[in-house]
Parts: sequence; structure tokens; C-alpha cells
Amino acid sequence: MRQMLEDAKARKFQRVVVWDRTRLARGEHLTILINYLSSVGVRVFLGDVPDVGDNTEILLDFLKPMDKLFLRTLRKNTRQGLKNARERGHRIG
Repeated sequence: MRQMLEDAKARKFQRVVVWDRTRLARGEHLTILINYLSSVGVRVFLGDVPDVGDNTEILLDFLKPMDKLFLRTLRKNTRQGLKNARERGHRIG
């Protein structure tokens, strides 16, 4: 990520294409990242978000709660999986 941001600032590329927005970032981090890339002249294309022109940010704001729910569920499932593994005697870490 750091290298991509440095290369974007150096204008080494003009576009970022991502199949699923969650592979790039989630929630408000995605909005911050898209705004930064836009400020240095890089367009971002998200496969799971339709390009709605100037309204894209509104659509991303709408999707933020779903991203938060996804993260909350992921954390819960990860903790439960670790607990289950420990109970079965697996060493974690």
C-alpha cells in the first residue's frame, strides 16, 4: 500500500482497478484513500461499485455500515475459530 501511494504521488500510474472494494480498503479508509488518489490524479475503478460519477462518494458512504458489519463479523468469527482451535489442543501463534 505504501509503495502504491508513493508511486501515485510520483504519477507513475493513472488508474487503480480493483475487483472488490474490500481488497483496497473498507469504510472511511476507502473514502480517504480514494480522495487522496484522486487528489494526485489517479482514478479508482471498483468492480463492485457502479460508477455513478459525482455521486460515487454518496454511494460509498451508504456502503460504510455494511463494511463495518463485515469487519465485526470477521473479528467475531476469527476469535471463535481461535477459541475452537485452542480447545482442540492446537497451538496458536
